[in-house]
Amino acid sequence: MSTRGARFIYRWMAEHLPI
Repeated sequence: MSTRGARFIYRWMAEHLPI
């Protein structure tokens, strides 16, 4: 997976998963 995709997923997770 490209870095851009990883960043997008990380952002999505951070937005949907309150940690």
